[in-house]
Amino acid sequence: MEFTHGILCGVILMDPLISLKEIKEIEQNDDCWRIGVIEISKHQPLFCPLLMGFSSGFTPTSRFHLMEYHVIENDLQGIAIIFRQFDHPNPIYFDEYGDEPDEYFVGWTSLERMEEAKKWVLSLNGIIAKKLHFGG
Repeated sequence: MEFTHGILCGVILMDPLISLKEIKEIEQNDDCWRIGVIEISKHQPLFCPLLMGFSSGFTPTSRFHLMEYHVIENDLQGIAIIFRQFDHPNPIYFDEYGDEPDEYFVGWTSLERMEEAKKWVLSLNGIIAKKLHFGG
């Protein structure tokens, strides 16, 4: 699924735990970097969406990006961090997944932290690029 502003606002509006998904920093330990609900392995070119029970590889179009939102119904505003695994799915899986990009809502941060959020995205996209180039 590709997030549009409308889809994103719907996800935020329907999520009773949205306040728990605020991102304040990139966390890390010996094994991974973590931002919101996505972990990136330090040892393999893999990411893991937390609570989904699987890991998956990066593609040349994998990347993090930002999307500002304003949920009018409850006047929530912020910046969503989105992870896109791929732009277009592998043709082998086309029938199962359709032709849309695959994205994950990672979490959110306040509008005041836009510059910091841009740095997070730049850093994580650099990590992905290195993992794709060097493999580990």
